[in-house]
Amino acid sequence: MPAMHNPGPRHTMTSPPTGPTPSAPTRDPEVRERPLSETLPPYVVVLHNDDHNEMGHVVRALLAS
Repeated sequence: MPAMHNPGPRHTMTSPPTGPTPSAPTRDPEVRERPLSETLPPYVVVLHNDDHNEMGHVVRALLAS
């Protein structure tokens, strides 16, 4: 049986980070935010089973699009 790799002790942060705190981003009053349902039209996806593409490839392609 091969030897298992020992990652060593885990370190945790015990004190808060020092330095300046980042400020909140400013909003441009000219930009209108729209809900996602207003931005994207509804769509239908139809998947057909085939012998050329593995299911993992199809899932990765759908997630990347």
